[in-house]
Amino acid sequence: MNQPQTTHRKKLVVEDLGLIEYDEALQIQEQCWESVYSGGDHYLLLLEHPPVVTMGRRTADKDIISSLSQLSDAGFTVSNVDRGGSVTLHGPGQLVGYIIVKSSRYGGIHTLVVKILEGLLEVIEDLGVSAQIDFDNPGVWKSQSISKIAALGMSNKRGVTMHGFS
Repeated sequence: MNQPQTTHRKKLVVEDLGLIEYDEALQIQEQCWESVYSGGDHYLLLLEHPPVVTMGRRTADKDIISSLSQLSDAGFTVSNVDRGGSVTLHGPGQLVGYIIVKSSRYGGIHTLVVKILEGLLEVIEDLGVSAQIDFDNPGVWKSQSISKIAALGMSNKRGVTMHGFS
């Protein structure tokens, strides 16, 4: 007689970290990544950052319109990060969500990215803003405009994601 198979589905732990420095949040993401990679629960970290510019793997010189010294003089820190995407500006009042999960649980990284973008689009449209997803420039953009409303940049190291949306 065959025994029914049971699988333990990891839960998604949602943590509100409030206003937190980028480097400190990155350390927390790395700790969560280790836990997820070792079989632990998945994480969604919600937070805000003091003014910081993060530069992903696709950042080109033309993407930065101010010098690093000008950014520093204006109160911004600058961090090179191991995620997809280009330059992202973070600051107080902007919701940031870092997603640390095994991407295979969601159909792989590409399917996960689509699901995240669709979820962001749904929330934005529920707020009464007409928007659309742009898969060539991952994010959600205001319809009939060049205004990006939500950005997405992730890494998928050994099948476990880091970074996320803002």
